[in-house]
Amino acid sequence: MEDIRRAAIAAYATFTEEEKREMESEFRSMDKDGDGKISLHEFMAHSDQHTQSFFSLLDQNHDGVLQFDEVKTLSYITSSGRPFCAACKEFIPALFFTCTKCRFASTTVANTFNLCIPCYQGRSFEHEHTDFADNYTLLLKLQARRPSRAIPPRSAQSSSNTQPSQSGQSRPRRRTRMNAAMKNILRRIGETVSGAAAVTGLALSLNSIIPNNTGVEGGRGDDDNYYDEDYDNNDDDVADAAANSDADDPSQS
Repeated sequence: MEDIRRAAIAAYATFTEEEKREMESEFRSMDKDGDGKISLHEFMAHSDQHTQSFFSLLDQNHDGVLQFDEVKTLSYITSSGRPFCAACKEFIPALFFTCTKCRFASTTVANTFNLCIPCYQGRSFEHEHTDFADNYTLLLKLQARRPSRAIPPRSAQSSSNTQPSQSGQSRPRRRTRMNAAMKNILRRIGETVSGAAAVTGLALSLNSIIPNNTGVEGGRGDDDNYYDEDYDNNDDDVADAAANSDADDPSQS
């Protein structure tokens, strides 16, 4: 019971202000005479599950009344769905036995059949089922009944990838845009490489035309007068060609 009290205090510390006001309102509804304490009579009149033995469990300091801190434990027990014995109607603060068939068929604690250890051991109850288990064994059985999480096939994984991301776009659409951007980058690189190859081809072509005595392959040599001398030589060649043409043409004579 002490563990339940500590759990109740820890749970209350996480309550919102509204939840705390609701608990205070519940306390006032039980406190009929308004003295700030819950007597045994007020406690038992509030619910059929409120027995004298249950009151004694909640009365931590044994002063015969329940203070607000002690009612926190009551509220925690009620809200967490902790069991009461179906035979003796007493609260079960520790280990208990439950009908597994009723538990597996029910979605709420209210429809389960739970027994304290003395009632289960003494068979002082009547029930249509005989398959019982303690709460720890029941937990293992519940875990065993859960379906295993198998790895989905690739098709299922692909379909799951179409779920919208936090940015609001589906993953395939984002992947397509990334692929398009990558292709654009690769296209630009290809154009750059092609342009460099064209320049290299042009340089090779010029190298085959320009004489090798330029001093540098495919370019101007160290002699600064190279182009001037080349132009002078070209002028002499043109003059010689013109003189030969006049000599061979009969009409000129």
